[in-house]
Amino acid sequence: MYHFINDNFHTDIATVPPSYKMKHFHEHNRWELMFIYSGSCTLYVGDEIYMLNPGGLALIPPDMAHMTTYLAGSDHTRYVLYFNNDDLKLIADKCGFADSNTMGGTFKKIMGEAPGSYRKSH
Repeated sequence: MYHFINDNFHTDIATVPPSYKMKHFHEHNRWELMFIYSGSCTLYVGDEIYMLNPGGLALIPPDMAHMTTYLAGSDHTRYVLYFNNDDLKLIADKCGFADSNTMGGTFKKIMGEAPGSYRKSH
């Protein structure tokens, strides 16, 4: 089920059957923010592999090759929000940041490392 928010943000809510596997990597020309509501999946982003469980969140940059596979068992529900760089600037502004780069700096200050380093080590 797809929705549009303010004509910019595109959302997708889907329940995926057990053992669903994407056949190949794909890309989007927008950011993809994926939230796992139920079930578990393996997310392949470039050369990296991540396990996402309920409550798991992944932010995939534009034009980054990725795919998911879901583990056997029960259905899996995930929510996805797609947005572009201008939308990211809007989000930064609405959250009180000077720009989207400041959000990365704040992440580093709180977590002790830059977002890219954090992704590689976790």
